[in-house]
Amino acid sequence: MLKIVIVCFNSGPILRNCLASLCSESLPEGSNIVVVNNSQSDGDEIAGIAGEFGGMFVQNPENLGYGHGCNVGARAGHLPPYVLFLNPDVSITPSAIRQMIAAAQSDPAIVALGPLQRSSTGKVRGKRRAVGQGAEHGAPLRVAGAGGALIPTGFISGGAMMVRYDTFEKIGGFDERIFLFHEDDDLCLRLAKHGRLVYASDITVTHHHGTSTARTEALTRLRAWHLGFSRIYVLRKHNGRRAAWGALLHALYKFFSPEILTRHGRIKALAFLAGTRNALGQDETAGRKINRPSPPEASAR
Repeated sequence: MLKIVIVCFNSGPILRNCLASLCSESLPEGSNIVVVNNSQSDGDEIAGIAGEFGGMFVQNPENLGYGHGCNVGARAGHLPPYVLFLNPDVSITPSAIRQMIAAAQSDPAIVALGPLQRSSTGKVRGKRRAVGQGAEHGAPLRVAGAGGALIPTGFISGGAMMVRYDTFEKIGGFDERIFLFHEDDDLCLRLAKHGRLVYASDITVTHHHGTSTARTEALTRLRAWHLGFSRIYVLRKHNGRRAAWGALLHALYKFFSPEILTRHGRIKALAFLAGTRNALGQDETAGRKINRPSPPEASAR
């Protein structure tokens, strides 16, 4: 019925919490869990945690990015009707999963469905626009619960996204040329050509944002670089080179933020601008082959 794919990068402690929530009661019949590890130094630890909860473990021989890890997990083992992609810092109950499956089955035109994500402080997030999309998809959802309504959206966060596997495979899965960030924007833009994307407004999961991988200065710099690069890549892929150049203003705007007064803020702004300039400076062919400045050091979102 369902495959649950969790991609890790140095995510041991938070992974245990995720799996504990998943296994707090029986999963829907025919469901299985696949844990894909992109980091190289903690394979035994992650394998042990996955095994405790009956999950299948896959160790990637090298870190080729978040989307690549998701594709590996989705294609491992049996091929179910649905695949649920989860960040390791998300907590979700089997009851919520059953609700998601029922909602997806209620309309064969639904190709992707997401719950609303609630932060550990209670803030609800329901972004509805993918990169490059306009106001036609509506404002972000900030309140959970709308009488069980399925609300159309142009974007569902890859932190908790369920897709129909046949459609996912038809479009080639995640674009593995995107190493990190905005791979879910790209996936949603391509899925939307084959059916509906919706939020199940009465289903919420808890997303402990920013806890799946420990932060270092080097990691902050690399993540910001990819955030800038991937944004341009997706814009150019779906909206053309002119739209991508317009995004340069977004990168420059960061230098007018109060955050720039801190060392952390300057690191992020400079790296984001560098990633943006790198993407803009590549020709069309190179831009679709080169997507990172150095060997990968992160792939958890």
